[in-house]
Amino acid sequence: MLKITPQPLGPRGRVLRVEGRLAGPWVAELQDECERAFADGLKLTLELSGVHYADPQGRRLLHDLVFRSAKLVGRSPFVAAQLAAGAA
Repeated sequence: MLKITPQPLGPRGRVLRVEGRLAGPWVAELQDECERAFADGLKLTLELSGVHYADPQGRRLLHDLVFRSAKLVGRSPFVAAQLAAGAA
């Protein structure tokens, strides 16, 4: 299960507080939420301190979001290690 809580970040940004497992069908749900923010022209920050697992698709999405200028903050040591190791 994944919980996504959108929060405004000034007039031009949005923070998505993400909690749970970034896996399976929840990857597409997060991607849809991020696409809405990008479509609105907002700068996107993902607060990931509550994410305790990301499957390969989830890690790939996070890498893609960073490539598209999203900012990832609050990564757990486990998720940070997965991303740093190129586990996407």
